[in-house]
Amino acid sequence: MQYLTYEEYIKIGGTLEETAFKRNVIRACGEIDSRTKCRIHAMEKIPVEVEYLCADLVDFFASNILQAAVITGKSTAAGPVSESESYSVKNSNDISADMDELFVSYLGSMSDDKGTPLLYRGCSI
Repeated sequence: MQYLTYEEYIKIGGTLEETAFKRNVIRACGEIDSRTKCRIHAMEKIPVEVEYLCADLVDFFASNILQAAVITGKSTAAGPVSESESYSVKNSNDISADMDELFVSYLGSMSDDKGTPLLYRGCSI
């Protein structure tokens, strides 16, 4: 299920071109469905938080964060000009933690129409 149109995305502050949006919205909605076990499909009204989460995920996937180098340290010197930067690449655990944070911040306290928390994964015994 697609939770966000391009027009809605632009209206809430999205900046991607339409082709990039279309390429990433499918992935974002699939991730939402996977983590919520498709509970949102049965809801009478889709919460606005789901639209915002979808927009953030679209941007997250479009940012090429999977391959992005992040500056982890920077130093400069005042005398003879000297500057250095160190970089690190996010690993899959870092990326997963970033996505987890997005989901919890938007859906962590939300429930579906039946009262089941949207992020409830079930009990394993």
